[in-house]
Amino acid sequence: MSRNKSDQMIIELQVKASAVLKLKNKYIPRRPIIIEFAGCPKSGKTSCINSLAMFLRRNKFRTRILTERASTCPIIGKHDPLFNTWTMASTVIELSEIIANNSKDYDVIILDRGFFDSLCWFNWMRSKNFIDDNNYEATCTFLKMRRWRSVIDLVYVFLVSPEESISREQSNLLTKKTGSIMQPKILESIKDAIQTTVKENPNMYRNLEEIDTTRIEITQVNYEVTNRALQILSETITESIAYIPRSSLCEKLPTAFRFSKANIKELEPSYEARTVVEESEDKVQLIPIVVITNPERSRVVVVTKKDSAAKRSAELGKRLLYFGGHLREEDGKAGGDILSIMKYGLSRELKEEVGLDYFPPQEQNDPLCIWYRAHERSRKHLAICFTMEADFETTKFRLDKNEFKTGKGSGSPMDIHKLKSEDLETWSKLILETLFASTANK
Repeated sequence: MSRNKSDQMIIELQVKASAVLKLKNKYIPRRPIIIEFAGCPKSGKTSCINSLAMFLRRNKFRTRILTERASTCPIIGKHDPLFNTWTMASTVIELSEIIANNSKDYDVIILDRGFFDSLCWFNWMRSKNFIDDNNYEATCTFLKMRRWRSVIDLVYVFLVSPEESISREQSNLLTKKTGSIMQPKILESIKDAIQTTVKENPNMYRNLEEIDTTRIEITQVNYEVTNRALQILSETITESIAYIPRSSLCEKLPTAFRFSKANIKELEPSYEARTVVEESEDKVQLIPIVVITNPERSRVVVVTKKDSAAKRSAELGKRLLYFGGHLREEDGKAGGDILSIMKYGLSRELKEEVGLDYFPPQEQNDPLCIWYRAHERSRKHLAICFTMEADFETTKFRLDKNEFKTGKGSGSPMDIHKLKSEDLETWSKLILETLFASTANK
């Protein structure tokens, strides 16, 4: 590759990085994007990861590379299924700690061999009869859990010919002897297993892309991967949100009603950029929310949004009795009906906003809906309200400090009777009147 072309690539990427950084500083994303690199030995994964990470860090993106565990695995035999089990478990442990405790500390997290890579290796081990079908299926079920799939934004699958793989390994060595994996037949079977895994799981992740590095210069590979990472970052920051056509909702519906009355269970949400959806009169945004109360329904958690988060909305300066927000395109990627998608979206929102884990049970399959049409902005939003019962003595709340005010009762349980004197926003007033009417009137 010529020096001029390389310089042009660098300038192009830096311009894009600057634009994405401005978006990030404006919208303050709630979570990092996570990119996994999987694929053949010596296909260029590690070189590309190092190049990507250096570019992102030098352009002021907070970046974390999870430790590649295969090189440190204490299990000697690489053909032993326990070798792959150990590396898989180590990745799960490290990633779980980050996304549970420190996800807002990073813009990009990079996995050098993660969940999909483990799937590929177990597929290869099954083809060699190193693992039985029962254990293979059980392990794959764990690796394919929606919990893991939902946090991975992009899987890059690197491929390379066995001959090139061996050539790259030996280029800086003083021996031509091959290891237990670095043999033509073994490498060919690994490549076959990887491609089979891709074919068997085409829609498992939001983005799964292959790149054959056999005849591509490493600079070109690094450019393509970095460019794609910046695109994913931009899309995640600006958000594609869910909506349904306004025509699908009957105008005769009351302001508050049960989900079953809306007759939208069979609909599939559509997704577009948030700025586009919010400007449309014909699109109603789906907003799953949750009220956190005690089993006696005598207290409820109250929160106040920061002025910068509420902006010009009806939430500005008001007390809210709920958490939640827009459904994102990522919530619908794993499939399911509209109600299950809303439950997954709510679960994600609750984790991001307050650090709690909750998935509405089947008993809440007919949640309260609020469609307040008195104002131009409110009629574009349909709230789907679930309820979480919590033990306030043991439940710990970790408010997103970019989203909510802290102190002065924000993020704390409040007695239902005292809420009557609070300045509540409209949805909260309707929730109090509908879900807590019996308690409030005592």
